[in-house]
Amino acid sequence: MKPLLLLAVLLFASPIISQEHAPTVDVCHADMAVWHRDMSLYKDLSIGELMKRSGEMFNCQTVDPPIKNDIPSLERTILYEQLYGFYKSQGEYRAVNFIVRHNMWKQFEKEDVPDSR
Repeated sequence: MKPLLLLAVLLFASPIISQEHAPTVDVCHADMAVWHRDMSLYKDLSIGELMKRSGEMFNCQTVDPPIKNDIPSLERTILYEQLYGFYKSQGEYRAVNFIVRHNMWKQFEKEDVPDSR
C-alpha cells in the first residue's frame, strides 16, 4: 500500500475502528477530565495518541449518552464532542503538514480522484 494512502486511511477512517473495545463510563469520565485539563500538552502527543484519544471520545458519546433534561450529562456530551474534534483535527493538521513538508501535495491531488475512492 502506498504510504500516502495508508496515512489517509489511518487518519480519516471511522474512529469506531480505532479501539477494539468500547471504554467504560468510568474510563470516559476519567480520561475526559484529564485530557480536557491537559489539552495544551497536545503538541507532546504522538499521532497515534491523538487518534486514540479522538476515537475514545467518539466512542464515549455512545457509551455515555446524554440524558434528557440532565445538565451535567448534556455538558459531558458536549465535552466528548469537543475533545473528539480537537484531537482529530490536530491529527489531520499534522497529516497535511507532513504532505506539504514532503512536497507530496501534487501527488495527493493527482491520486485523490473521486472514482478511485
